[in-house]
Amino acid sequence: KEFKTRMVMNNGLNPVYNEEPFVFRKVILPDLAVLRIAVYDDNNKLIGQRILPLDGLQAGYRHISLRNEGNKPLSLPTIFCNIVLKTYVPDGFGDIADALTDPKRFLTEMEKRADQMRAMGIETSDIAEVPSDNSKIEKKGKPNQGKTSGIPQSTSDLRQNSSSSQVTGNDTKKDTSLVPLAKLEDLKQMKAYLKLLKKQQKELNAIKKKHIKEHGAMQKSQCTQVEKLIAQHDKEKLICEKILDKAIKKKGESNCLDIKKETEIKVQALTSDHNSKIREIVAQHTKECSELINSHGAEEQELQDLHLSQQCELLKKLLITVHEQQVQQLKQIHERQSKEMRATQAKTSMEN
Repeated sequence: KEFKTRMVMNNGLNPVYNEEPFVFRKVILPDLAVLRIAVYDDNNKLIGQRILPLDGLQAGYRHISLRNEGNKPLSLPTIFCNIVLKTYVPDGFGDIADALTDPKRFLTEMEKRADQMRAMGIETSDIAEVPSDNSKIEKKGKPNQGKTSGIPQSTSDLRQNSSSSQVTGNDTKKDTSLVPLAKLEDLKQMKAYLKLLKKQQKELNAIKKKHIKEHGAMQKSQCTQVEKLIAQHDKEKLICEKILDKAIKKKGESNCLDIKKETEIKVQALTSDHNSKIREIVAQHTKECSELINSHGAEEQELQDLHLSQQCELLKKLLITVHEQQVQQLKQIHERQSKEMRATQAKTSMEN
């Protein structure tokens, strides 16, 4: 599978590819698979590449040094990227995998669900279980046993059974139609909850904009530092070359062989010193960037946890208010039905 980023123009020193992450959802034979990272210029010419075995990758923020076409290491070009490794889970088994990876969280969610059902007046034991094959066989076997026994039932017994079944059915219908159940989806559609979600989304967007601004400012300062080092190196190299040219003009090229060797040694020393400084600055910049990203992630996670606690508190308040309204409705229904029952009793007593 192949992915490509967009072309970054006018920034050959430190291009940034802020795009959607490349996701390899399912890798067949990971022991034999490899990952190739290649960088090309605007003329589609290879700048550097790296081929990595998949089983040797490590998760986290990594600096990957690039190599040329002959797989020989290059000195400066590197790729700074974030690698995330996960186990492949087929569709439909995500909940089971989450429960196995974090059983404590799964149990707490089940307890919360049971508490919410208790708050709505439903016990977990009241929920009907799915009938098993044995129960179906027993149900099928019962009428056959009645037929083979040959004991006839009286008409009065049949009437009593039919009337009791009708009464229980009517009672269940009345119970379910008296007050609708307060569902979590209905609570989340309330105006107060939607207003809170809108406010929280604004806060999250504001902190993300702030983090992007800080990251851009850090990158800008880092680029200026590197450019100053390069300019200083070029200036010192140019001074050495000018001194050599002046000596050649005065004494002649044959008389300046010693000066030429000294100048070459100075230029080599300057280049090696410059390369070491560049490496140190790149390592320092990488450390600062990773620390900034970690702090930003911690801030966003803390804000999301705060938002989640606010949502839970608001849902509890909404559930309490809905419960109070339902209790009031049930009281009104009870009073009305009791009045109707008294009226019917008085009417029947007068007729008798």
